[in-house]
Amino acid sequence: MKDTGASADVGWEKSDNSEHFYVKFINWGTIYRPPQEFIYATGREADAELQKIAEQEYQSYLD
Repeated sequence: MKDTGASADVGWEKSDNSEHFYVKFINWGTIYRPPQEFIYATGREADAELQKIAEQEYQSYLD
């Protein structure tokens, strides 16, 4: 949060070596396997819920 705006970084850095780093290979693919792009599909499935949460948070901020 900064002033009247908010931002977030979503996804992985190429140099990520966290315990779940292998998930990016499923989403981005490898030279042996095409990308599955599950993050985008999951996001589209959750759009209605995400919109509801965003509206509640925005209203809370306005109140």
